[in-house]
This record gives sequence, structure tokens and C-alpha cells, in this order.
Amino acid sequence: MSPPAGDEVETEEQTKLLASDFLGLPHEGSSVLEPYVLPQVEDTNMQLQMEDEIYFYPTNDPGPLEDKIDGETPIRRLEEEGLFVGDPPSIPLSWQNRLEQRLLVAGDKHWFGNDGRLKTLSDPLLSTAFHPPLYNAKLNPALKLKYKPNIVSQVSRRTGPVHSENCVIGREANTYNYLNLVIIHKQDSPITIHFFYFISILFSPNKSGLAVTSNCNKIYSAEIGKVREWRLREGGVDRALTARLLRAWHELKQLRERQRFASSKLAVQIYTQHNGASPFSLPDEMRNEIRNQVAELEAEAWEEYNQKMEEYKQKWNEWKRESKTKNNSDQEPNPPMKPDLQNLQSDVSKLVSDCIRPPDEPPIVLQLIEETPSMDISDTTEQQRRSLVKRCQIALRILYNGQEVCQTLPQSLDQTFKVTFNQLFAIRILHWPQTFSIELIMDGKRNVAEIFIPIPSSGVTLDSATVEQLVFSSDRVVRPLGVGAVGAGVEFSIFPGGALLCPYTSGVVTCRVGWGREEGVVLCPPEKYLPATVRSR
Repeated sequence: MSPPAGDEVETEEQTKLLASDFLGLPHEGSSVLEPYVLPQVEDTNMQLQMEDEIYFYPTNDPGPLEDKIDGETPIRRLEEEGLFVGDPPSIPLSWQNRLEQRLLVAGDKHWFGNDGRLKTLSDPLLSTAFHPPLYNAKLNPALKLKYKPNIVSQVSRRTGPVHSENCVIGREANTYNYLNLVIIHKQDSPITIHFFYFISILFSPNKSGLAVTSNCNKIYSAEIGKVREWRLREGGVDRALTARLLRAWHELKQLRERQRFASSKLAVQIYTQHNGASPFSLPDEMRNEIRNQVAELEAEAWEEYNQKMEEYKQKWNEWKRESKTKNNSDQEPNPPMKPDLQNLQSDVSKLVSDCIRPPDEPPIVLQLIEETPSMDISDTTEQQRRSLVKRCQIALRILYNGQEVCQTLPQSLDQTFKVTFNQLFAIRILHWPQTFSIELIMDGKRNVAEIFIPIPSSGVTLDSATVEQLVFSSDRVVRPLGVGAVGAGVEFSIFPGGALLCPYTSGVVTCRVGWGREEGVVLCPPEKYLPATVRSR
């Protein structure tokens, strides 16, 4: 019995379709499709072997020494040669070995020194200075420390990155005391006494029982001219010095006014001395001095003119005689010019008034008052700058042939930008140094300057050595370290629209260098082994 027609249609619709039917592939193209394959898991050992071929895993073992240095380079240890080698940064030994192995694999042998160690800087966190172990009984007695009362190894900074504008202007004001002492000393100098002494001998010679001749008059006149010129020159320097001090103080006062007197660091007192000695006590004496000087200058001018006139007459007679005897092609000599004495009176009056203090002008004395205490300064910017100066620390590194042999403890700057170390270092060396220098370090990391020290001769010991002032400067640019500071090598202007200033770091190092002594023998290498580079200096 056959099924009904409706059941047959329903069976055809329920027939399962294949993937080829959906993709529209013919039956003969069904071989393009690949059967689904499950992922394969590789062997763990094989995977590790493949990774070992790609990656490098350093071990904790140190690298071989022959791989760190070249075969032709001999092994050299600086500490065995008497040179100081700073402590490297403190890191775990396993980390260092891994780093060395990575460098060796990469072929970077230039990171290793002649001793096979890594080239590293000294530990910046080293807080103690190097000194020889004095407790060792076998130590050479010449290396024992011997403290002196002198100020040794003092650094005084004139300019620096922590200086303020007031400090830059105040550098010139700080010279007031010294310049005032110079002025006072010149006031007591015997120039005026010598001047009037020669005048008294010239115009009153018979009082001493001496016979005056023309030769004596010439000698005394020449001496009077020298002393007068000396007095005018010194007087001009004194008056120019006083004007310079007043001008510098005027600039400093303008700066203080612009800062609203917030950081009144310096103040100057100007007062007069009513009993001050003056070269001329009355105006008539000054006028007489001008007339006498004019008369002397006129006499000197006419005397010089007469000498030239005598020479002219001799040359003219000789020329006249030669022109008669033979053909003389020489030109006729010209007579000398007469001295121009029209402006002599005004020139002498101006010179005397500029160089010598008039009788009606009292002497001016400048004196600095004490520095303003920190507690009286209310300006926040100045207080921040002073605290920055207090936190700034300076250390010195002693370099022997460019190698560090010792260093000082870091010391803080004071408000006058000075730092005192008062440390004495004993260095044992075998050969004459090529160079001997001091490296100035700021805040433990910034190299400020390198100061080269003169190598003492073989006869200079530490006891006989003199204290030397070594002036240094640095061209390195340092940005201002805080509010109120001017920096180093950075242009700035004190006043709006004024001239630009660009101070650099500079200062003075006070130190003393000498050889040690043991039982009367100076411990220094022989002079014949002195290097040629040092001998040529």
C-alpha cells in the first residue's frame, strides 16, 4: 500500500541539508573542505628547548676573568699601586653577576676595567671620608694626622646658583671695609710731609747751612715734581674710590627699595670727620698751590723749549755749513713750536680740584653696619633662599693623577657663602704626581669645578708650607635652585630694562700642601724622577 501524496512532500522537506548545499559547492568540489582537527599539545621538554635557543638566562655565578679583559692587556689593580679606589654602589652580588654575564654575551667588554671589575662610580651615599688606619702600629709615622690652627681647606664662594640679586650687588658693598682701611692708611701716609719737606729745603736752604747751587735746585725741583705727581695720583684714586662706593651703595639702595626693604642685608653709615687732616687748611693755600704748580709747569715747558731751540740751532748751523761746501739734499730743520700755555691754568685747577679735597669739604667716612638678623627678615622669598643656602652642602675630592684618593665630609654653607673643613689628609705615593687637584662637589652629585694645586718642591714640608689662596671659576650653567636665587650662567637684570648680568660660579679655596718628614728626612721622591711635564712648569 503506497503512502499518501501529502506524506511524501513532508518527507522531502525534512531531508537534512549538507554544508555543500549551503556553500553552493557542487558535489565534485566537496574535497576542498578539510576535516576539523583537534589542537595538538607539544611536549614540555621540547618547548623549553626551543625557548632556550631564543632567550638567555644568566646565572648567579661570576663570569670568567679571561672573558672580561683582552688577552694582551695585563691585569692591573689600582689599590695595589697605592691609589684609592672608591667603594662601588652597594648591590647584591647575584645581580652584579647577572649583569656581567649579559654584558659578556653582548660583547661589551669596554664596561670592564683592567682589573676585570665593572667600571662604576663611587658610592654617592658614602658619608665618611677616607683616612689611613691610624690604629695600625706598622703605619708610617709620617702619615699621622697633625692638626694646625690655620684655616685649611676653606671654600669661599663669590657667586653661585643660590645667590640672590642682593648678594650679587652686595659683593661690591662687601669691599667697603677694606677700601676704607686703604683710604685711612693713605690719609696717614707721609706723602704730604715729604712734599713740604722738599719745599722747605728748596726755599729755605741756608737754615741747614748748605750752599745752594743750580744743580741742587734742579735735583730738589725734580723731587718736588715726583712727589706732587704721586700725591695727585693717590688723591685721585681716593676720590674715585669714594665715588665708586657711593655709586654702588646707590644701586644697592634702589634694589632694596624695589624689594620693599624686605631683605635689608647691608646698610652703610656716612659721616664726616671735623678734625680730619687736609692738605690745605685755607682756600688761599690751595690757590697758592695752583699758582706755584702753574709756574713750575711753565718753567719746565720753557726749559724744554730752550733745550729744543739749542738743538735746532746746532742742526741749522750744521745744515748751513754742509749746504755751502757741497750739494746738500737734506731739508732745512724746522724750529720747535713754542709751548701753548693758554689752557694751563684751567687744566691745573681742574686736576687739583679733582684729586685733592678742598678745604671747605669735610672728609667722608663710610662704615658698614652689622648684617640684618634672620629673625628680622619678613620676606618669604628671602627666608626660602636662606634655608636653601643652609641645606646646600659642599664636599671636596682630592684627585691624584685624576684618580680620587680621599674626600672630605660634606659641610653646609653659611649665609656668607663660606664653608670650613679643617681636615688634613695624608697620602702615601710612590712617584711624582702628574696632576694634583681638588674637585668641588655640591649636594653630593653636582661637580662644580676642578681646582689644580701647585705641586710643592722637594724641600717644602707641611710645617714650612704656606697657606695658598686658589681662585677658581666655573663656566657650567646651573639653573636657579629656588625662589629668589639667580643661578649661575643665567642672564638676569637687577632693574627692569637694565643691563643684563650673567655671573658664574667662582670662589677661593684656602689650603696648604707639603711633604711629610720622618727623623729629619723629607719623604718625597727624588728630583731626578720628576716628570718633564711637571719640571717645565
